[in-house]
Amino acid sequence: GAASHNIPSEVVIPESLSAKIVYQNDCLFAAKYETREAFFKLGAICLFDAAYQLVAIYIGDGRSLYVKETANPLSWQVAKQIWLATFFVCITLKEHLIETHCTESSALAVAVSENLATDHPLRRFLKPFTYRTHYINYMATKALLPSGGMVHRAFPFPHASLAQFCIDMRRNYRFKPFLKRYDAAVAAAVNDDKVFPIHTDVPAFYDIMYEFVSDYMSVYYTGISEIRKDPQVMAFWTQLLRLLKVDLQQQQQSGNKDGGDDDEKHESGPDSTSNYGIKMESANDLYRLITDLLCVVTSAHLWYGAVSDYLWLPSLVNPRVFKNGAQMSLQTWTLSLVVAIATGFRMPALSPQRWTHLILPHADDEAKYLKLTKVYQTVQEKLLLLEEEIEKRNKDRRMPLRICCVSKLGCSVNI
Repeated sequence: GAASHNIPSEVVIPESLSAKIVYQNDCLFAAKYETREAFFKLGAICLFDAAYQLVAIYIGDGRSLYVKETANPLSWQVAKQIWLATFFVCITLKEHLIETHCTESSALAVAVSENLATDHPLRRFLKPFTYRTHYINYMATKALLPSGGMVHRAFPFPHASLAQFCIDMRRNYRFKPFLKRYDAAVAAAVNDDKVFPIHTDVPAFYDIMYEFVSDYMSVYYTGISEIRKDPQVMAFWTQLLRLLKVDLQQQQQSGNKDGGDDDEKHESGPDSTSNYGIKMESANDLYRLITDLLCVVTSAHLWYGAVSDYLWLPSLVNPRVFKNGAQMSLQTWTLSLVVAIATGFRMPALSPQRWTHLILPHADDEAKYLKLTKVYQTVQEKLLLLEEEIEKRNKDRRMPLRICCVSKLGCSVNI
């Protein structure tokens, strides 16, 4: 499901249930934000057994635990509605809007436009992945977040709480390498591809995108020494770390103002779990950070935006749960649909083979141009093969997952 990246959590499970509970999905942090008088507060944790069946729901407001087997049927339905509203609102605001749009995609676009010249090879490479990002993110904040805006009308928060929610999410943001975002969830799911297919699809997609980045860059830079000699790339790197708070994170973790890791930690490839070295001690540091962000603006963006699929019926998810027991009205459903529709315009497809016109015309070096063209063709072929493999696996999965299928992916974030 759309919120499964929040597994596991740290909630204390009563002894009577501890033997049953295997998985937890935690969105409890939302309980600290006030809602308008007519609506229940958000914030909940879902508890599941080994067969992935829902056993209990813990509601943050009132600190109440509702067990499916013993709860009053009406109270159980309300608890489920609060959980559904919680995950929908939290993913839409936290992961999708604040983290993916306002922080990560924005950081990439700003670092590119402020540090790389228009004819710089790295800027030309990243152009599809930052396509219209400045405009889109600006319009998203103007349309969604103001008092009386789309989110304020559709979600249960008074505007002061909505604003505080967004401020807190931005302040508490900590960048995570793309593959690390699902580590806990993958471990919790015991690498069961039929239930939690991210652990199979995401690393495969990441490897292809990493190879795309490294193969392209290696045409222009033979190694870290040449990269360090390019002041534009170094300025791009420095600003990107600052905007993503990576430099701050490392200083806090290491207690060293200079940051960085030892050389040994940077010898591994795209699956390395080491942090990025602030001094860029290997080309791999740069390639992995770029790859992380390309995966965010394509695959992760589709993943977080998929919550809109839950709005196809008014009975599925109600982002505002009425205290009087009223079901979602046509107006509430329409307001939610407006948010989904207004942010659902597709970007051009993730189709590297069609981007060869962005390659600098190396009139004096035809071999370089042909090599770059081959890089684009190869990554397209690998992405198409990966989609075929994913669709084969989807036939045996409890639910299909297509966040790494190239035919479903846009080249950048959209609104």
